[in-house]
Amino acid sequence: MSISNKNKLYIKTGFCIYAAITVLVVVYVSAVFHWKGIDGLKIILVEGPNSKIRLTMFSVGMSWLLLGSILILLSQRIVNKSNFVAFVAFYLYSFIYLNFLRERTQYGDVGDYINAAFNLYRGEPFHYRYLYPPFWATLLQPLVPFGRYAVFIFCYIGNYFSILLFFALIYQVLKRYGFPKNFAALATFCILCVNVPILRNMCYIQVNIHVTNLIILSLLFYRKNIMLSALALSLAVHMKVSPIILILPFVFNRDWKFLIYFCAISVGIIVFTSLMNGFEYYPNFLSNVSDIYRANGINFRDNSIDSFIRSAFLFLNIDLNKAKYLILFFKATLLFVSLVILFQSVKKKIYYDGETKEGVIYNSYIVLLFPMVMLSPVVWVHHFVFIIYPFLIILKKISTVESLILYLLAYILIFLIPTFDFYPFSYNRLFGFILCYALLFSALRSTVNNFLWFKKINKKFEIVFERS
Repeated sequence: MSISNKNKLYIKTGFCIYAAITVLVVVYVSAVFHWKGIDGLKIILVEGPNSKIRLTMFSVGMSWLLLGSILILLSQRIVNKSNFVAFVAFYLYSFIYLNFLRERTQYGDVGDYINAAFNLYRGEPFHYRYLYPPFWATLLQPLVPFGRYAVFIFCYIGNYFSILLFFALIYQVLKRYGFPKNFAALATFCILCVNVPILRNMCYIQVNIHVTNLIILSLLFYRKNIMLSALALSLAVHMKVSPIILILPFVFNRDWKFLIYFCAISVGIIVFTSLMNGFEYYPNFLSNVSDIYRANGINFRDNSIDSFIRSAFLFLNIDLNKAKYLILFFKATLLFVSLVILFQSVKKKIYYDGETKEGVIYNSYIVLLFPMVMLSPVVWVHHFVFIIYPFLIILKKISTVESLILYLLAYILIFLIPTFDFYPFSYNRLFGFILCYALLFSALRSTVNNFLWFKKINKKFEIVFERS
């Protein structure tokens, strides 16, 4: 993309205006503070209704930095016809969630993380609602002396940057699976810009997007740096145990180098957290997990197999203690079916037709992320961020009108329907999940690769860009 002299003048003028406004604001705030101190700032910075002044200022400041970064990208000619759609999609997405965060003042599960960090600081056992390994609470612990709000702000800002990284990683991983650039950007934007699991993660300041980013990084790093790939997956496992299932394809590959790195890093993390707080927090965490029903009870928005069956038993007035046998049966069936699909997907190279060793990992991740979610005894709405990337990859193998209808229905049930509590209809995501397995089976029989129409859409974007 060549920049005409006229456009260069526009960009330069924009930079000057941007810099002048930035300097003016800094001088103004500094002058008020020098003149009247903190009381002066309280006069010009007012906390409006349903607002938090620090969260508001972060949102405004971040939006200003985003605008400045756009000018930098344009001036450095980084934006061109091949990535223009990606940059537009990324910045629209960035502003959507920045404004969403600006409008919220109350958040949920982050309080559990803060309480766990304070438990470590005081040498107390984890409270019963902390169902994670000690690693995340250990990372937050140094902020405890600064107060609960400091820990909250750290998690709040970290979550926003994590969703920016999430967009970039989804875009990159789609390209790695062969999606054309513009189509990858469009697909990423469409699934992320209105997405209930992401919104729930932002509302609760959950760790799931951090974990998903680490999972995708483990995949992207695998080609060039096995140690970084193992590091990313190990960190994901120590933030939330369920990604441990993703170690299976490396075992199938007999990738001893990766496995040695993974084990060594995992042991290092255990040693680090134990030296910081004591090893007893690992048994404490396992005790909490073993009593997970006490932490959550029966909830219709919990879309796990456990919740669905326990709710049915409660509704039918059947002894809940008998539910565990049916739960175990369904989970064993799910695992068996998942492994059958996994081996067939790897054998036929359904989603990734690359080098054999690499293909095992890339095809396995697509399948394993589904049981990783549903084998958990608790599956909240925010857990479904884990299947966003494999759900998009499945699009490659949609070969019939019937499979497209199933795909769209699964998309609506999982990602678009708001959270509600109405038995049994609020198990919509569990039903959508079943449709995903139908699509995984359908992909095994499909000989179609939809890259032809992907490339047609990609080409149309480039033509529109050239004309503009």
